[in-house]
This record gives sequence, C-alpha cells and structure tokens, in this order.
Amino acid sequence: MYLAELSFKIIADTNFDQAEAAIRRYIEALIFNGQILGREFPTAWLQDRFNSRVVLPAEDALQQQYHSQRGKAVLEQLANSGLAYPQWQILGMDLMSSHTDPCL
Repeated sequence: MYLAELSFKIIADTNFDQAEAAIRRYIEALIFNGQILGREFPTAWLQDRFNSRVVLPAEDALQQQYHSQRGKAVLEQLANSGLAYPQWQILGMDLMSSHTDPCL
C-alpha cells in the first residue's frame, strides 16, 4: 500500500461547499473503483488549493487509464466547481497497512 497526496488547485471562483462536494465525488468514485483504499481521506483547505491524503493499492493506481466511466465523468466535473485536475505524488509506502509478498 502507498500513501499519496492529491492536490486540487483552485482555478476559478468557487466556494468551500461546492469544492468539497466535487472532491468528495471524485475520490468516492475512485474508492468504488478500487483505486483508493479505505473510506476516509483527510483533506485540508490551503489558500489556493485543497490537499487530500489517500491510501493506494499500487503506485500507479491514480492513473486515468484505470478510471471507470463514472471516475472520468466526475474528473471532468471538477472544472465546473472551480478546480483543476488533481496533481498527485506518492509520499511512500504506508507503514501502517498490511503488505503482500512481492514474490508471489
């Protein structure tokens, strides 16, 4: 498992409720598709962006090629809420998650 941070830059006039709902729809679509693990995703509002921390099953799990149709649709809807496509970075292996043997 890997810990990643998604950053949603504010690109247009928005309000907290609208941005929060758009981020929630996007991340929940990825959860239901298995790209993000767990049900919680701590999110911080910084001056020009929102940052969310998530747990991934694999380093490449957030790539758009793995998005479901719903995931792709809510990704496109982020702009309607004043947010850019998320930028993401892998922070490292999640030390608190169970790991599988890579030799299997």
